[in-house]
Amino acid sequence: MKQEYNKARGWLRLYFSMWQYDHCEFVRFKKYGYQRGARLKVAFPEQDDLEYDFIPRVPNPAPPDGPVSSDEFRDHYYLPDCLSFHSWRRYQLRFRGHFNKITREDLEALPKRHTQVDMDDGLSELFYGLYAKERRSFARVAAYACLCNLPGVAFFFLWLFRWGHGADLQNASVPLTLSLSLTLGFAAVVFGTRDGG
Repeated sequence: MKQEYNKARGWLRLYFSMWQYDHCEFVRFKKYGYQRGARLKVAFPEQDDLEYDFIPRVPNPAPPDGPVSSDEFRDHYYLPDCLSFHSWRRYQLRFRGHFNKITREDLEALPKRHTQVDMDDGLSELFYGLYAKERRSFARVAAYACLCNLPGVAFFFLWLFRWGHGADLQNASVPLTLSLSLTLGFAAVVFGTRDGG
């Protein structure tokens, strides 16, 4: 599942986007038209829907909290490839031999459809699947902000100390002031929109 998500997202967005995978939701979709679909709501197949295999037939807990929790999705996505310095708790679990292995119960709880959904037939159809939710990465937003302001900071110090304008703080700070104001505008747009979806 991780490989399919990474492939669908593409390497550019995977490594440079400020949005990162957070968890999956169990969702009811509607297919309409050619290669078109819409997410309707958080839902799970009915108990008597024989198009899907899942055990138990009554999910416990029911969506949106289960049958696989958002923390479990997050751990299965990130834990296998995490380096030990990323999290002390993860390092301890690895050191003690508690590797992140998905259980048979988790796999059986995921609804698996018998036939593949044909997105090319142009017919309308309801089906169930997983929807990947993303969260904003504060570290990447901060890194982009630092990169955008780095030329202004370099110009500030070069102007004052290297190019011999020691008393000219006003002109030295013009590029830095512009880049800081643009960065604050960028941060306002980033943190004021798209609540993780």
